[in-house]
Amino acid sequence: MKIDQQATNWQDKSMKEIIGHIHDNHHVTTKEILEELNFLAFKILKVHYKDHGEQLLKVHRLVGLMKTELEAHLVKEEEDLFPMIMTYEVSGDAELLEAIGKFIQGTEAEHKLISDLFEELKLVTNDFRPPAGACNAYRKTFNFMDVLDKDICRHFNLESNVLFTRLNQ
Repeated sequence: MKIDQQATNWQDKSMKEIIGHIHDNHHVTTKEILEELNFLAFKILKVHYKDHGEQLLKVHRLVGLMKTELEAHLVKEEEDLFPMIMTYEVSGDAELLEAIGKFIQGTEAEHKLISDLFEELKLVTNDFRPPAGACNAYRKTFNFMDVLDKDICRHFNLESNVLFTRLNQ
């Protein structure tokens, strides 16, 4: 799992380089964390249901929703949006840019939905703080949620405020 926290001047990078970074650093990391997080959320629900059932049922539901939304989002970006942007960067085709703009509207709506799921998860988990005396799996689950939340914020920021903004210049 690769979490990129280096300061980079993205204005100096091509759209292809930005997309490569998003894929290699954020998409790959998200997929890896989601698999482990999904497993752990079920594990702690099963083990700690008697003591923390209400909270962990909510966590399990939200992690499942988030996993479904994020996986679909990543596929749409990788299979549709990113290839369109890389083609546009070479061609400059105005019709393609218009199609990209419409696609980005849906992408931004997905960003909002996923960000809202993280906000709900933060509320349910008291900002990803496990209860006192939590076992290692419990702590690891909450840590993964926190790491994923921060990485998704960087990912969405890079797309919305750099990549998508550049298309409108």
